[in-house]
Amino acid sequence: MDCIEFIEHFIETPPRRNIKDRLNPFENFTEEQFRERFRFRKDSVLQLLGMISSDLEHGTNRNHCIPPILQLVTTLRFYAAGHFQRTEGDLIGIDQSSACRVIHRVTRAIATRHEQFIRFPSNQDLNNVKFHFKNIAQFPGVLGAIDCSHIPIKRPSGDNGELYRNRKGYF
Repeated sequence: MDCIEFIEHFIETPPRRNIKDRLNPFENFTEEQFRERFRFRKDSVLQLLGMISSDLEHGTNRNHCIPPILQLVTTLRFYAAGHFQRTEGDLIGIDQSSACRVIHRVTRAIATRHEQFIRFPSNQDLNNVKFHFKNIAQFPGVLGAIDCSHIPIKRPSGDNGELYRNRKGYF
């Protein structure tokens, strides 16, 4: 065995990278399927993307980075379904560690804009808000609602009090 054969014997060739095809949910899902999976309409997601895309690293084409739109839908899917990061990554075609970084990055980008979306009614608006909630379902004293969060309350009085019992057994 000559010197070159000896060296080649011990030099390993680098492993080939396995690049996954990434699913584009805008192309692969109808509007209804998209909303079922991400709890947003496509146009709403594009509007949100316009607000935060400058905060999402895109990198170069050379390193097969995750485009901002896929970062956003991965995060929205994680919010909507509450699955493990690996599950959300598998839907889009990224691994768990990438899904973790993406979810953290997108969450931070959205949270920095909280003042645009979250506000408590001013003193002038409080009575107006209470009035509108009472008109919706005869539910007095309500100042706001949080989607999908059940906050325990005392049993409302009256004939309809039992209607406010949730699936977990409390009001």
